Amino acid sequence: RLLLKDPSLLRPDAAKFASYPGGHTEGFADTFKQAFRAIYDDIRAGASWAPLHATFADGLEEMCVCDAIVRSHEEGRWVEVAAQNVAEVGTAAPAATAS
Repeated sequence: RLLLKDPSLLRPDAAKFASYPGGHTEGFADTFKQAFRAIYDDIRAGASWAPLHATFADGLEEMCVCDAIVRSHEEGRWVEVAAQNVAEVGTAAPAATAS
């Protein structure tokens, strides 16, 4: 069975993800278009319980994983991924900077 990605052949809830007429490819750059479309749609509609895009909490979790990867490399061992609560981020006093 051949499934064509043509907006005119798709259900309305799926057609919104196919921006070009059938036969035209969508690629890597189009993923950003779809991500921003989902983000702006959620902003216009209010909070979403099941967003189609990454949230600040998702970004925080990814940063905690990246921090653990760096620590693991520096210490040469497995390390725990620190769990952070989004509500706690930004509550600490900022570090002093040299002028």
